Amino acid sequence: MVIMGPTWLITNKLPQGRQMPSLFRFLSVVGLLFAVTAGGLYALAELFEPVPKEVSQTVHGVKIRR
Repeated sequence: MVIMGPTWLITNKLPQGRQMPSLFRFLSVVGLLFAVTAGGLYALAELFEPVPKEVSQTVHGVKIRR
């Protein structure tokens, strides 16, 4: 059984036979990573709320003047 995949992923050539300039390829990858990161941060900020609670801890070695 032979699996035929998109050969342009392996050969770095587009189906028309033209190569994508490396600057455009770099900018598209960076833009995609930025979009995924920004979308994830936005989803985390909008969908999940922290549970408010009060925390008090003693600090050892600190003396309070009275």
